[in-house]
Amino acid sequence: MIPTAFITRACEILGDTRLGLSGSKIVEYLVSYAFNYDVNIPYAEYPFPQGVPNKRTALRKNLLAFNPEQQIQILNDLCQLPKFNDNNEVNNLRYQIISKYGHLLVTSPEKSIDTVLIEQTRHWLSNFPDSLQLYETALTKLENKLFLRNLLDDIRLSLEKLTQSLLHNSKSLENQTTSLGQFLKKNG
Repeated sequence: MIPTAFITRACEILGDTRLGLSGSKIVEYLVSYAFNYDVNIPYAEYPFPQGVPNKRTALRKNLLAFNPEQQIQILNDLCQLPKFNDNNEVNNLRYQIISKYGHLLVTSPEKSIDTVLIEQTRHWLSNFPDSLQLYETALTKLENKLFLRNLLDDIRLSLEKLTQSLLHNSKSLENQTTSLGQFLKKNG
C-alpha cells in the first residue's frame, strides 16, 4: 500500500500550476493507463466536471483507482516525461519512488554496468559501512539515471571514506597520496 500522503505530494509536484502537467495531459496519460490496466478512473474527460477543485485533485483521484504497483509504475513513467528532464523536484520525486517503492515497479530500470564487479565491490566494502552506503546510493542513482552529478560525488566520497578507514586518518582523498603509497608498499 502506498501512503495517500505520498500520492498526494506526488500529484502536487506533477500537477504543479507552473511546471507540471496540464489538465488535458493528465487526462490523456491517465486514460491511456486506465485502458492498458482495464481500470475505471473518475476523471476521464477534460475539462473536468464542476466540483473538481483542480487538476492535482483529479490526478490524485485517478491514481487512487489503480493498485499500488500500477500507481508506482504510472508515477515513475510520468516523472520520466521529457517535460521534466530539468525539474529537480520531479527528479527528487523519482528518486524517492525508486528508493521507497522500486520493488513494485513492473519494469526494472536498465542496467548497463558489470553486475559481477558491482557484487564484488559490495563484498569488499562490507566491512566499511559508511563507504558501502555511499556506494549503494550512487548505484541507485546510476541505475535510474538520477542526479548524475551527485552520484559522482557519492562515489568519490565512498572512496575517500574507505581510504580514511584503511589509513586511520581523516585526510581528504586528494591528500592521501603519501599515506596511500606507504600503505601499499607496506602491504605488498
